[in-house]
Amino acid sequence: MGPFRIPLDFELVRPKTAADYQTANALFRQMLDRFVPPPWAHRVIVVADAGFPAKETLQQIQQRGFFFVLSLARTWKLAAGHTLKDGITYLPKKYYRKTWFTPTLSKRRVYWTIWVVSACGTSVMSPWY
Repeated sequence: MGPFRIPLDFELVRPKTAADYQTANALFRQMLDRFVPPPWAHRVIVVADAGFPAKETLQQIQQRGFFFVLSLARTWKLAAGHTLKDGITYLPKKYYRKTWFTPTLSKRRVYWTIWVVSACGTSVMSPWY
């Protein structure tokens, strides 16, 4: 994956008092419905912030065969009835790598990416790098 992230669609979230109000998740699912991957795209990774993981949304992403990078609350209930915090352990710092990009000359955004060793022994960086 290259250093570019290109937004392909957007929606305006109207105030709750507006007649045509829809939740952000409903609008997000409509954008997923409209999206047609270009023929050269071998993999689609949906990236969204912590406000968008709803069970319907995740099911729709998986049904389309897309991958996703979303922030889930530790209290998120899994199919077996357990929460994420029941199985989450924190990775040691050695598995993280600091990376950044500069959207403007005066600003630098820093991210920590995760390095994982795959089953065949090769290093794989997290998909959002």
